[in-house]
Amino acid sequence: MTEAVETVNESDGIFDCIEMMHGAGVRRMPVVDDRGHAIGIISFGDLLAVLSKEFNELTEKTTPATEMMKKAA
Repeated sequence: MTEAVETVNESDGIFDCIEMMHGAGVRRMPVVDDRGHAIGIISFGDLLAVLSKEFNELTEKTTPATEMMKKAA
């Protein structure tokens, strides 16, 4: 374990979290609230899952074939 623990704040954005993890060279970080109390842990896998979901939703909304299939159904 390291002596100084890197954390992310619950209000930090997804890209801020990725940047902090990359800078610290870790795949998991404790999440703290505004008072500095630990409220959970976020993993790189959690962030990838959120990004994957967002990209999938964006693709569905912007792909003409998807719109045509919805209208045909």
